[in-house]
Amino acid sequence: MGKCHIIHPGFFSSLQDLGRMGYQKFGIPQSGAMDQRSAILANLLVHNHTYAPVLEATQIGPKIYFQEQAMIAITGADMTPSIDGTRISMNQRHVIKPGQTLSYGRLKSGYRCYIGIHGLSCDTVLGSCSQYPGITTKSRLQKGDELSFETWSFPHSGTSKVRFKHEAVNSLTVFPGSELDLFEQLEIDDLLSSELLIRENDRMGYQIEPPKALRTIPSILTVPVVPGTIQLTPSGRLMALMRDAQVTGGYPRIFQLSEASINQLAQMRTGEQVRLKLQKLHL
Repeated sequence: MGKCHIIHPGFFSSLQDLGRMGYQKFGIPQSGAMDQRSAILANLLVHNHTYAPVLEATQIGPKIYFQEQAMIAITGADMTPSIDGTRISMNQRHVIKPGQTLSYGRLKSGYRCYIGIHGLSCDTVLGSCSQYPGITTKSRLQKGDELSFETWSFPHSGTSKVRFKHEAVNSLTVFPGSELDLFEQLEIDDLLSSELLIRENDRMGYQIEPPKALRTIPSILTVPVVPGTIQLTPSGRLMALMRDAQVTGGYPRIFQLSEASINQLAQMRTGEQVRLKLQKLHL
């Protein structure tokens, strides 16, 4: 097995896979990669299965020293990655030789990037490698952490590359939420025709502010929520729940993001604007 060392973790970098399934009834969040499309692509490029762990970095990428030869691929946000100072391409596999260092520079597009490492291994808790406070020993990568992977024994990585990059998309597809019918159609039409401002974001959720606060309604009984559920909070703001969100909530569920839109939103930053596009359900 090869080893790599975290010289600097970047900003809120963590190990993630596709999530911790089947434990929501015990109050345990699903977790997993925020942008799962990019995480899957990173794994496929380095010959891992789609459920394998990846490194997720937010806004600022980590600095990693490789003790043995490895094959890697970087997807999602473009944080100008380089090996020993030489810029490398996104969405393409690369060989890192023993003694080389992967580092990052300026964030050019997107918000979260994914590092796939061939044969990356980590301890699983409840069937998942995804780091989460109180569930795993650590909630994020830290300086001095050591990761294990299968050494890549070939001198070259091959030529596999995909044409895939983050593109600015400010329209998110949503489906009707369970409590949408509690609002007047005029209110919903006004919301769907407006640009909404992202106020704050983290792995638990995105706070999204309409130009005009919606009429608030009394809290409802605690009900199940899942990643992508959009709730209306008492402040009149929307809260789009993400991968580390709680499993129940007492605010009206006004919309539900599509899976593709969860991935898109995960690549957006505070201060950006979005629009919601309602997709009717046909049963």
